[in-house]
Amino acid sequence: MFKSLRLPSSQIAIWIAAFISIATTARPSQAADIDLNPIQDEVSRHGSRAFTVLFVGNSHVLVNNVPDRVAKRLDAVVGPSRKPVTARIAINGARLSDFAGRDIVKTALKRISWDILVLQEATASFLSSSGRKNFHASLNWFMRHKPTTTRVVLYQTWPFQSHHWLYHRPNLTPYERPKSPDQMWTWIRSAYQTALQRNRVALAPVGRCWLAAENTPSFYSPDGNHATVAGSNLAAEVLTQAIVRTSALKPTAAPSAAPTDCP
Repeated sequence: MFKSLRLPSSQIAIWIAAFISIATTARPSQAADIDLNPIQDEVSRHGSRAFTVLFVGNSHVLVNNVPDRVAKRLDAVVGPSRKPVTARIAINGARLSDFAGRDIVKTALKRISWDILVLQEATASFLSSSGRKNFHASLNWFMRHKPTTTRVVLYQTWPFQSHHWLYHRPNLTPYERPKSPDQMWTWIRSAYQTALQRNRVALAPVGRCWLAAENTPSFYSPDGNHATVAGSNLAAEVLTQAIVRTSALKPTAAPSAAPTDCP
């Protein structure tokens, strides 16, 4: 997550649910504009049945298309009474600070009255005091600029596996090098606990559920960071559960996870 990546040009896709996807060869702060009209058309088509969810994040949103997996699960949970319309503004390697204050995000928050805003911070942000400070400052920006009725869900991520290069590189300035995944997880968990104390937000404890599972190794791809399909499915289950709990949705079927448990 610390290395610069070459990314494909900006793209938009509308499937059963509507998606916005930003990707660029430039730095995240230089991403190109996108067209919100297809999303608005989708919302208009479903009228009061539309249940809108906007994801903002990085590769942990993009890999295996987590918003699509959440949309399908929401569709199964809420039945015909509501129609999930999900969108994503995501760039590989981006932090929430790369999105806070940008015109493209301001426009998205103003033009559509989102029911849910899912925010996913880069795991690297929790490896330095400045990164943790920027996480809280960015969250504060989103809380001030979101539509009044929009509810915020934080997408908690997980620590890197022990073989990840981060644990073995001697100089990570300005980052602090964690001694182990356990220490990294402590930093991640602490930052989210502080966020919950400071803001009226909900937590999708993907990281906690990820580590609590018996088959945790199967969730990691070979890079020791990103999710396999199994990992993304777990993330989608936990996110769906958090969205249903946080929203005014009335499920017609129970999500696969119990309200207070991990799947």
